[in-house]
Amino acid sequence: MGEEKKKKSKKSSKDEKKKKSSKKSEKKDDKKEEKKVKKKKSSTKDNNNDKESKKKSKKKSRSSKSSSSKKKSEVIEIKEGVCVICKDESVETEAMGSHCKHTFCLGCLEHMLARPIPGEPKPEDNHLGAPTLGRCPVCNAEVHKFSVKEKVKGKPMYEKDFDIASSPLAGKVYVRKKTDSDRPPLGTFHFDSKELDSKGRMLPYMDFSEPIEHDTKEEIWILNNGEPVPDRKFFEPGCHYDAQTRTFHGSISWKPCRFQGSHRWDIILGFTKDLSALRVGLIHKRKERLGVVAASKDKHQLLYPLDGKWKLTWQDAEGEWQNGTVNVRNNEFRQGPYTFNLMLDDSETAGFRWPLDPIYASAKSGLDLDDKPKGPGIGKRIVWETTHPNFPEMKWHRETIGGEPIQATEHLGPDPYEYVEESALPKEAKDGDDSDDDDSEDGWDDSVSDSSYDSDDSDDSDSSSDDSDSD
Repeated sequence: MGEEKKKKSKKSSKDEKKKKSSKKSEKKDDKKEEKKVKKKKSSTKDNNNDKESKKKSKKKSRSSKSSSSKKKSEVIEIKEGVCVICKDESVETEAMGSHCKHTFCLGCLEHMLARPIPGEPKPEDNHLGAPTLGRCPVCNAEVHKFSVKEKVKGKPMYEKDFDIASSPLAGKVYVRKKTDSDRPPLGTFHFDSKELDSKGRMLPYMDFSEPIEHDTKEEIWILNNGEPVPDRKFFEPGCHYDAQTRTFHGSISWKPCRFQGSHRWDIILGFTKDLSALRVGLIHKRKERLGVVAASKDKHQLLYPLDGKWKLTWQDAEGEWQNGTVNVRNNEFRQGPYTFNLMLDDSETAGFRWPLDPIYASAKSGLDLDDKPKGPGIGKRIVWETTHPNFPEMKWHRETIGGEPIQATEHLGPDPYEYVEESALPKEAKDGDDSDDDDSEDGWDDSVSDSSYDSDDSDDSDSSSDDSDSD
C-alpha cells in the first residue's frame, strides 16, 4: 500500500510539472506573438512614414525642378536678347549696358536714360539722377548712355558732339539766381569762351570769382596744398553736348592737387526746352584714390583704403592722453564742423590737412599702401605725425572696415542752386538787386516738356557724373 501511494504521488508531481511547463511554453508563445504583432505594427508605421516622406520629397523635387526650370527659362530669356524691361522678343535694335551684358530695346533704354531716377532716390543713387544715367533693373549695375554698345557689332550706340561752339549753348552764361538760401555760391558756367583745345574746339569754363569773394575767411576755396583756387577753370577736352536730352557733359580737373578732397568734378547740366535755365544738374566730386587698378571684388577697399571706424588717441599740451572716434567715409572724415580730406595718392606722402590752418599730418608708421593697398587691417594702428603744436602725434586704431561709400554730389536745379541764363535775368537782378520775380520772367517755364522730361520727373532728383574711369 505504501509503495502505491508513493507511485501515485510521483505521477501527480510529474503531471503538475508538465502542466507548469506547458503553461510556461504557452506564455512564451503568447509573448512571441505579441512581439510579432508589435513588429508588424511598427513596420507598418515605418512604411507609412516612408511613404509620406517619399511623397514629400517628390513634391519638393517637383517644386525645386519647377523653380529651377523657371530660373533657367529666365536666364535663357535674358541670354537670348529679350529686353529686360518690356520683355519684347521682336526688338529691331538691341543694346547692351555699359557695366553689364543685359539687353535693352532702344525705346526702353532711351526712356530710362532720358530722365532722373523717379521717386525718392536711394543714397547710393545720388550720383545717378541726371539724364543719360541709370541702373540696370536686373543686376543693378550703372548704365551710362555714352558707354552703351550695340549688341551685335559692339559699337557705341550714341556719338558725342564735341563741337560746343556750334551747339545751342554757344555764347550763353548761366548764373545762380538770387535766393534766400544760406548755401555759398558754386560759380558760373560759361559757354562764351574763346579758349580752344588742341583740335580747335571751344572749351567752356567755370568762373569761381564770386564764391572766392564770398569766402572772406579763406576757409573753403583753398586747395588741399594750401594754395587758393584759381578764379577760372576750363573744362577738360572731351566735353560734349547731347541734343536729344539737352545735357552738357564735362569735367573740371584739380590735379596735380586736390580741392576739398576731389581730384576731379564730373558735371552734367540738363537744360529746359528753351535753354533759359537748368532743370536738373549735378557736380559729382570724385574723391577716390588714384593710381590703383581696382577689381570689382575689392574695388571700394582699394579706392577708399582707410574708410571705416577708428579709435583716436592723442596727447594734449599737458601730457594727458585723450580718446575719440574717427569715422572715415569717401576718403574724408569730420571733426566738429570741419571736414578733413585724406590725401592717399602717393603712399610716401599720405596724410591730411587741417581745414583752417596750414597744418598737416603725415603717416609716421603703420600705413604703407604700396605693400598693403587696402590699408591696415582691423586691430592695426596708424601713427600720425603732425605740425600742430598742441598734439604733435596722434594714433588711430582700426575697429571696422567701411563698405562702398556714398558719392559726394552737389545737385543743381531748384533751390538752393537754381541757375538761369544771364540774359534772362531782369536788369535789377543783374545789378545785384534781390527782386522777387516769378518763374515766367526768368525764363523758367515748367509747363514746357517733351519726351526727355515727362510730367513725373522730380525737379529735386539726384544726379550723376558721366562714365569715366579713375585716372
